[in-house]
Amino acid sequence: KNVSGYVFNNGKFYPDYSSMNEALAASRELNMQIGAEGIVLMKNADNVLPLKKGSNVTMFGHRSYNPMTGGGGSGAGKVGVYGVPFTDLVAGVENSSLSVNKGVENVYRKAIKEAGNTTQEGFTLSTANERPVSILKDIEYSYGRYADAAIITLGRSGSEGSDIKMKNCDGHSNKEDHFLQLEDNEIALIKYVKKHFDKVIVLVNSANTLELGELNAEKTEDNLGVDAILHIGHLGNDGAAHLGDILDGTISPSGRTVDTWTNDLTTSPSYANFSSLTQNGGADNTAGWNNNLYNPDGTVNASYHYAEYSDSIYVGYKYYETAYDDIKSGNYANITDADKWYNDQVTYPFGYGLSYTSFKWQLVGAGQGEIKSANETVTLKVKVTNTGKVAGKD
Repeated sequence: KNVSGYVFNNGKFYPDYSSMNEALAASRELNMQIGAEGIVLMKNADNVLPLKKGSNVTMFGHRSYNPMTGGGGSGAGKVGVYGVPFTDLVAGVENSSLSVNKGVENVYRKAIKEAGNTTQEGFTLSTANERPVSILKDIEYSYGRYADAAIITLGRSGSEGSDIKMKNCDGHSNKEDHFLQLEDNEIALIKYVKKHFDKVIVLVNSANTLELGELNAEKTEDNLGVDAILHIGHLGNDGAAHLGDILDGTISPSGRTVDTWTNDLTTSPSYANFSSLTQNGGADNTAGWNNNLYNPDGTVNASYHYAEYSDSIYVGYKYYETAYDDIKSGNYANITDADKWYNDQVTYPFGYGLSYTSFKWQLVGAGQGEIKSANETVTLKVKVTNTGKVAGKD
């Protein structure tokens, strides 16, 4: 059934449910399913996931306790309303066989409250940066009992009506850094956690694509490489409900990336045409370009700005996949190794996602004849076989 209902030709709306409470309960179940199927397993070195059932974990990062639930503008909303309880990350982890370190949780919740980054009816108000690792000094004694794995949550917001900052970002000592790079305290936290825990898992609580190349690197003592990475997106009210089930293997992850995740966003051709264009100048923004429109007398028309779509359709995967084929075909004079170029550029391609099992695809049927005109339908039949040892979806 559809959660929303349906409309007859007479214009009347006929819901699928007999009451608002029934509709809300069905919506919650659907959102929980979407969350479970949408989480993307991006990295799983040495099959560190799933964790052993009954594991004790420690969660780090203020977004572990004050997660991003939605963006701004039309993507915003309140959670924990209409009588439907909000499932935060801690609850989502503990909805499974896993247990969370309450001592570290209390430290972070206290720090969030003292900084004024609290929640109101579950709606995330915090836009603050990551806390320094110094707040954890007095709780380190608790790690031993919750040392099966460490979970670090990295979060980023997003909104219509304003663009992300391309430089001069809070939390970055390098003012040339942009918003989707790791903050100084995030880098320090990852290094700190790696010193105290053997297994380090990162949750990416963001609707934007962060630069994760350093985290995706093979883990060593002196780099930022971690054991596992999962993209959980913005959670909404119920998106985290099955997170623990994925971590302990009750559910095998089946989500796929809906965008290309790159090692360095600044190398994308579209980067130069983005937003206010100040990224093309110095750190103080005074030497940069601008996207102003000017009146005939040379004054700035403050009511309008412009954006040049010089890349046409070649943005995201359409650029990277096309450029790869062009290099393979010898159309780039200065680049000859297409595979190396692609791997240097792309961390996770469009449509990427790992699983706890494996699958075999077999084309078993296709339409006959040639496509001779627009809007024709092409039908393909694919047999998908789970070839692994656990249940899963593909």
